Amino acid sequence: MKYIPSSGSVAVVLLIAVAVFSLFNLVSSYNTGLVVREKISLFAEESRPADISVTRILYRDCERCAGTENVMKKLSSLNVKINGNKTLYYGSQEAGRLIEKYGIEYLPALVITGETEKESISSSLRSLGERKSDGSVVYSGGFPHYDIGVGKVVGLVNATLIRDASCDACIDMSSVAGMIARAGAEIYRTETLDYPSPEAEKLFDEYGIERVPALVISGEVSHYPDAMDIITRLGGIERGGFYVINAVQPPYIETASGSVAGLVELVNIVDRTCEDCYNVSMHLDILRNMGLYIDSAKTFDVSSPEGKEIIRKYNITRVPTIVLSPEAGRYALFSSVWNQVGTVEADGWRVFRNMEALAGAKYRTLTSGGKE
Repeated sequence: MKYIPSSGSVAVVLLIAVAVFSLFNLVSSYNTGLVVREKISLFAEESRPADISVTRILYRDCERCAGTENVMKKLSSLNVKINGNKTLYYGSQEAGRLIEKYGIEYLPALVITGETEKESISSSLRSLGERKSDGSVVYSGGFPHYDIGVGKVVGLVNATLIRDASCDACIDMSSVAGMIARAGAEIYRTETLDYPSPEAEKLFDEYGIERVPALVISGEVSHYPDAMDIITRLGGIERGGFYVINAVQPPYIETASGSVAGLVELVNIVDRTCEDCYNVSMHLDILRNMGLYIDSAKTFDVSSPEGKEIIRKYNITRVPTIVLSPEAGRYALFSSVWNQVGTVEADGWRVFRNMEALAGAKYRTLTSGGKE
């Protein structure tokens, strides 16, 4: 005989099922709420600013020492709350304890303590300084700074400019010193010596200076990589713990002879009968843009005695053209392109011959008398 459950039994089963389902939902809701609360708590903890304290250790007698302002600015940009900000000076007992504890070698220094290992700031703090075994982060460096081991300030650069006040065309080497300073070097003192003078000539012998103006930079500049890159690119030479930069481009005075080099003479050869020939004065702007210092400029017509002599001497066949004195060869940029447009004659003078380099320019061929 087959058993058929009564309506009462079915009701009991249904009630049990409902109770189990409700209990499951209750447990699930509790667990979900617990996870949500944990996530909210974790988010709140991650968002909370890290509590830190900062102690600065300074060397009192170094006004030009690198500051800690940039580090403090970066630190303040992080998600931190600076609860303590103390300044100590080298020589005090408290500063001495921190220097010994953390092996600090240079001042100024920053010691950052507190929640430095908090995930939201930990990696950023590593970029600011060295993490110590107790979790503290120590910044110590930058130039100029006081080197505790040697007992002096390092990174203060001295610059000596040697110039000839009578050479208006000569480059101003103070602009080079300015470039070095903008590259980060702390130029502490600048001295200017006039040439000729016993003081300047003493440096010529001591540092092998060949050209004036010149710049002598103390070896402390080696602490500044960007400044050293500039010195290298300008042909700086290390001499006896100093770096010497001779005049980087003409005009300059050659110390061996005392004469000014790089004063270029320009001679224009024109044909006044050729009214639609190109204007030879365009060469002057091009030459100046290439750095040439044109000390004098003369213009001769092909019919003049001077013009005829130059045409004969250099076998010039097309005009207008220009002729440049040998001093033009001292200019590196000019020399690197001149062989594409002209010739260097036996006496060192340079003659422009490639008229095709002047797109669309009209000129006259002397051998045929025609225009092109």
